[in-house]
Amino acid sequence: HQMLEACGWKLADVDFFGVGVGPGSFTGLRIGITTARTLGQTLGKPVVGVSSLAALARPVAIHFAGRPEKVVVVASGDAAKGELFALVGSARSLVDCVVLADQEFPGLWKRGVEEEVLPPEEVVKRVKRKLSEGGAKEKTGFVRIGEGKNRYADVWKVLTKSKALECPIPFADQVQGRYLGQLCFEAVQAG
Repeated sequence: HQMLEACGWKLADVDFFGVGVGPGSFTGLRIGITTARTLGQTLGKPVVGVSSLAALARPVAIHFAGRPEKVVVVASGDAAKGELFALVGSARSLVDCVVLADQEFPGLWKRGVEEEVLPPEEVVKRVKRKLSEGGAKEKTGFVRIGEGKNRYADVWKVLTKSKALECPIPFADQVQGRYLGQLCFEAVQAG
């Protein structure tokens, strides 16, 4: 209400509604998705769902995509039961990610971006594989963000420490609403 008032808009002036679809708090996601769907259906406007991990990874991918070396971004969160919600992909590919495939909608992921629930050891294997793609001559590095980077600290130690990059972005471990909004807008623009 405050945002609409500040813009001088009415709710009917909104062209589409975007919502984070997780991973995240079950109750929070359910409330957010139900609210977005209700607003969309009531006003006859489209609703765009975006992965919370994609929104988490977006500012980091933008920061590292322009570097000459290949940077693998690992965004992860605790999925409980010894697993992580994990998104793994090169920064360059993640800059162009928009939405996941959903039922009859194909999604707009760049090739090589993976998002799954996996044991931490499998996430590390995928990072190693991505770091080795392109051969030994290509310089590579990786950056970890999200709560999953601290959850299974011993598992991450098998990755080459010299390839680990520090993330200088403030609040890189939390989803920022502006990047969720940016991804939703890009999805609408892409059809």
